[in-house]
Amino acid sequence: MKSIILAGGGTAGHITPHLAIMPQLKKHFDKIYYFGSGKQIEKKLMQNEVTKIYDLSPPAFIRSLSLKNLLIPFKLYKAVKECEAYLKQINPSVIFSKGGYCALPVCIAGFNLKIPVISHESDLTLGLANKLAAKRSTCLLTTFEQTAKGQQNAQYVGPLLRQEFFNKNKSESKKLLGITGDKPLLLVTGGSQGSKTINQALYNNLQEILRDFSVIHLYGKSNKPPYKAINGYYGFPFADMPTAISACDIALSRGGSNTLFELLCTNTPSLIIPLKKASRGDQIKNAEYFYNKKALLMADEEDLDKSITSLVKELYSNRQALKEEMQKLNLSSGVTKTVNIILNKAK
Repeated sequence: MKSIILAGGGTAGHITPHLAIMPQLKKHFDKIYYFGSGKQIEKKLMQNEVTKIYDLSPPAFIRSLSLKNLLIPFKLYKAVKECEAYLKQINPSVIFSKGGYCALPVCIAGFNLKIPVISHESDLTLGLANKLAAKRSTCLLTTFEQTAKGQQNAQYVGPLLRQEFFNKNKSESKKLLGITGDKPLLLVTGGSQGSKTINQALYNNLQEILRDFSVIHLYGKSNKPPYKAINGYYGFPFADMPTAISACDIALSRGGSNTLFELLCTNTPSLIIPLKKASRGDQIKNAEYFYNKKALLMADEEDLDKSITSLVKELYSNRQALKEEMQKLNLSSGVTKTVNIILNKAK
């Protein structure tokens, strides 16, 4: 019996790529195990998809001077030994890692036990965990073509997107979300957790924006909006992204790689507001890469409150030019390529 371990966790950004390859994995593996952080979002999204979920407690690097970082080597060693014990029980054919601090001890344990490890990097630049994991991986797969250049055992495969992004109907999607009216529809999203900066800028300028647009707003589970009901505003803590993107005409979003490629691959004109604080700068680099190719618009979050209305109008005015540039990129999902590589490397 073949089994596979999926590793990652902490945010939806680590989980949705696993879900994208899941339908094909189920055709080839008898058992699928998930190693993650134990957060509720993981259990909600993965519990009905895998054989078993293993919750880990590995150390997370704190991006500031902290004495807690001195304990990381000891905590990591303990987490690796814990993972080795699990891997010996499961005896998987292969490990597929989406990066992050939860995935690192799994990758190290797999390397120590001579289990093939496939790592995947979503961002333009490697995160710290993937830099360490890549050295112990059979191969490193990348979402950006540029990322694979200069990396040993690296291969460009593209974004891991669910098939649902490519077979949605706009009218049906709007109906599912309860959206009525003929105004252009703006999608505003700050990622799976929401963005207080984007949310507040929208709330402060909502009445003006609603003169020309309807708004579907994914505000995040813990960011309840101040509006109970307002004509043209459709607020949700979270929504099915293929449906939300299919329904909209333009989008305002953070610069996380998954959402960025979901918008680009569906030819959705977008204004990207990269996260700056509490970040290693990955969202800025992701957005700049495509901004330089004229495939999206980009703005600074510090100026958003004053400029959001004019930026949205500019985005809508330039939507056709942006679509033409997105089509030139010739982007496509890397799901099939990735699964074929996993099968080829599995012991």
